[in-house]
Amino acid sequence: METGPATTPVEILYKPQPNYTNEARSMKLEGEVLIEVMFGADGHLQVQRVVRGLGHGLDESGVEAANKIRFKPALRNGSPWIQPRWFMFCFNWRIKHEKEF
Repeated sequence: METGPATTPVEILYKPQPNYTNEARSMKLEGEVLIEVMFGADGHLQVQRVVRGLGHGLDESGVEAANKIRFKPALRNGSPWIQPRWFMFCFNWRIKHEKEF
């Protein structure tokens, strides 16, 4: 049985929470923004596109947060490399309901 090269996947070190916009908050909008990114061998992330958005500033907020993600590049035979596939990140917004006393 033949095996491929030894690989280690991307390791996410920091993934910030995107801002919940005032417009979306006033509409009580909930949901997720799905963003396609590519992790580079040089440690830089490249946002490719918003796959599924919510509008009302949340797509832009998700892209801004995605651009701040920090990671260790994938390794192939001990050397950093660009993985040959795309990764999807979901950013979720949910309204926190406070109990009334």
